Amino acid sequence: FIGVDSRDERSAALGFLADVGVSYPQVIDANARFAASVGTMGIPFTEIVDASGSVVYRQFGTISPEMLRSALAEAGVTVARSD
Repeated sequence: FIGVDSRDERSAALGFLADVGVSYPQVIDANARFAASVGTMGIPFTEIVDASGSVVYRQFGTISPEMLRSALAEAGVTVARSD
C-alpha cells in the first residue's frame, strides 16, 4: 500500500492521517500531477495495480474494508482479517 495525498499541505495531511490511524506510507502530490495522470475525478480514490502493472480495480469514493479485501483478492493478494 502507498497513499497519495493530493492538493493538501503536507503538515495538514500528515496530521489528519495520524488522527485517523493510517499507518501505510504516504507521498504528497501537492500539484495533483499524479492524480491527473491516472485520471482521478475526485478523492478519495482507490486504485489497485497488480504485479504486472495492470490496473485491476478502481473505485471513486469511499471503500469499505470488505470491498477492499475483495478487490485485493481479485489482484491475487490475500489479506488477513483484523476485526
